[in-house]
Amino acid sequence: KDGEMIPRGELTEQNPFLEALGNYRDTLLNETGITVTTIAGTEKDTLDTIAIGNSRTDEDVSLGRWRDGHPTQEIPLPNTTEGDQTVLEESALFGSNTITLPGISHTALPEHAQDEVLEALGVLDEGPKQFIYEEPDWLTGFVVLSPVDIVITDASGKTVSKDTNDFGDDAYVSQNDSSADVADGEDADDPKIIILQNLPPGTYTVHLTGTGTGPYTVITTHTDNSDSTSETRTGNTTPGKQESFTVVIGDEGDDAVVSEITDNSSEADPAPTLRLAPLAQGKERDCCPGRDPEPSVAKKVVKKGRVLGATIKKIKRGPVTLEELRPLNDIFFSVYGRMPTFDEWKYWAMRYSKDKRDWVQIKGAMGWWKARGR
Repeated sequence: KDGEMIPRGELTEQNPFLEALGNYRDTLLNETGITVTTIAGTEKDTLDTIAIGNSRTDEDVSLGRWRDGHPTQEIPLPNTTEGDQTVLEESALFGSNTITLPGISHTALPEHAQDEVLEALGVLDEGPKQFIYEEPDWLTGFVVLSPVDIVITDASGKTVSKDTNDFGDDAYVSQNDSSADVADGEDADDPKIIILQNLPPGTYTVHLTGTGTGPYTVITTHTDNSDSTSETRTGNTTPGKQESFTVVIGDEGDDAVVSEITDNSSEADPAPTLRLAPLAQGKERDCCPGRDPEPSVAKKVVKKGRVLGATIKKIKRGPVTLEELRPLNDIFFSVYGRMPTFDEWKYWAMRYSKDKRDWVQIKGAMGWWKARGR
């Protein structure tokens, strides 16, 4: 604060659980002789210190955040390379055997540390044991909010749906059937998701079949290593109603053109395709989590992010930090009068991360759900 380091013990924000756990860890190691190997990535830009001032905003006070002082950077940026983009070396390494992997990020550690883990466990053999995940050049995702089923076909007739997958490992399908038994922890109203990687250039037809009566939403997102573009289509359906739209992947895989939805029961000519692009800024409203009541041409263009959602604002944001999510528990408690379960916390954290990034609107959405007994 004001250029001086605040001792951890003097901070308002404390984590006594981790403090006690750390003390017990040292006692456990010294008394039992357990040998521990810790492996950490390093030489990646990582957040170390946060510069704060003496003042707090009215919003800070109302949300119970930044109780030690508002940061001088609205989103604190990494300021050391002695970490793995998420965890500092000094926080990660302890025990009698420490290993650092230069240039390896936190999420890549499980892959790149495989040989070191096997050696620490005494599993010795010739040759490396690493199995490295190759990140796709681009992804095309479809999020469907009921009541429709989705089937995607390419020009050759290859199909992917909740029942069929001709794309093999290049497709990820997650579709919950509300008419079937729902597994523990799953919600029958969860979005139906299909994600395809490295689709060859060409035209892909998305077939929609009504499974109930009412409005539905389909969000199509195309993303590469730097850009993500999303387009939302909405409509109304009835059981058995057949509709479709097309997605055209460009030659370099760096863009997608999404057509309007065509009612296949009519003889009307399909509407012309529209290139993913932002509309003029308009008025937004949030009636309920995961659904956007705006017209079917609402679009989102997000730079340097992979967000499946719907809005009409062009935004540039970094990843959400745990510090940004700190107000979630207090807001949930103010609405529901109790602390959230883990699944509830995870849901609202994803809502904040992938939708509004606005706690006032998130609180309003919570109130909307509470009023309906959810």
